[in-house]
Amino acid sequence: MQSVTLIIDKRLELSTKYKKLLESDSNHVIVSKDLITSIKLIQDKEPDLIIISDSFDNELSDFCKQVRALTYNMRPVIVALSKSADFNDRIKVLESGADDFLSEPVNIEEFKVRMSAHLRREFESNLDTKQLLPNKNYTMRAIKRKLSDNSNWAALYISIENFESYKEAYTQLASDKLLQTYCAIIQASLNENDYLGEISENTFLIITDTIKAERLASFLTFAFDSVASKFYAEHDLDRGYMIMQGDEFAGRRANFVHSTISIVTNEFTKYKDTAQVLNNLVQIHKMADLSNKSN
Repeated sequence: MQSVTLIIDKRLELSTKYKKLLESDSNHVIVSKDLITSIKLIQDKEPDLIIISDSFDNELSDFCKQVRALTYNMRPVIVALSKSADFNDRIKVLESGADDFLSEPVNIEEFKVRMSAHLRREFESNLDTKQLLPNKNYTMRAIKRKLSDNSNWAALYISIENFESYKEAYTQLASDKLLQTYCAIIQASLNENDYLGEISENTFLIITDTIKAERLASFLTFAFDSVASKFYAEHDLDRGYMIMQGDEFAGRRANFVHSTISIVTNEFTKYKDTAQVLNNLVQIHKMADLSNKSN
C-alpha cells in the first residue's frame, strides 16, 4: 500500500514543488489549499505524514494542536514548515504537537531525506514484530483509504482455524513457523499493488483487484493444505487429529489446522465505513468455514 502524505499549503508554486519532490510509487501526495478541506482529507485518508506550512492566517502552533487533536487515534507524523527561524517559534510549534520543524527556504535534499525517514519510521512503527506485517490499525486505515477512492477492489479475510489448539499441542515456536510459512506463501502470490496486513495473530487481510480475488483465494487454500501436513508429527498424521497437552485440555482431541477465506468486493455493494466491510467479511467467513479442510 502506498503511504499518503498531505501537504497543507495555500501557496501554489511551493506546494507543487514539494508534491513533486515527494510523489513516488510508494507515496501518494495530496495538496490542500484551505483548512476546511484539509480536515475532511485527514478524516477520509488518514495520512501517514502531514506537512503544514505557515502560509495561513492561523497561528501555526494552534493549527498543529487542532490537527493533533483530530488525529489522536491514528497518530500521523506532523511536520511544520515556517518562514521563521526563531528558536522560540520552533519550540512553540513542537510543543503544540508537531514532530519536526523546518525553516524555509528548505534544502531540497534534506527535505526529501527527512520526509522519507519520517514515512519509514511511521510504517515500521505499525509493523507486527513476528510477521513484519502491518498491524490491525494500519490495516483498517488501508480499507478506509480504499473506501474513499473510486476504483474497484476486493478484500480477502484469511484465517488459520484451530490455530490455538495447534499452538497448545506443538508449542509457540512451531506455531510461529506455521504462520511464517503461510505468510510467505501469501506474499509470494501478491504483486506490488496488493496490500497484506494483520487483523490478529492468525488472521490476515488482503486488498486486491476484483478480477483475481477468487482465483487467489482458491490458490491459497490449496497451498495451505499442501504444506500443512509438514507441521505435524507422524503419529498425529496416522491418527488424523491432534492430542491436546497441558493440565486443562490434556488428552482432548483437536482437528488439524485449515485456512478459511471470505471475500467481499465493492462491485455491487457500496460500503459506508470500515466496520461494515469487516462485519460483512466476518459473516461470510462463518459461512465458508468447514470443520476439517480449507475453503
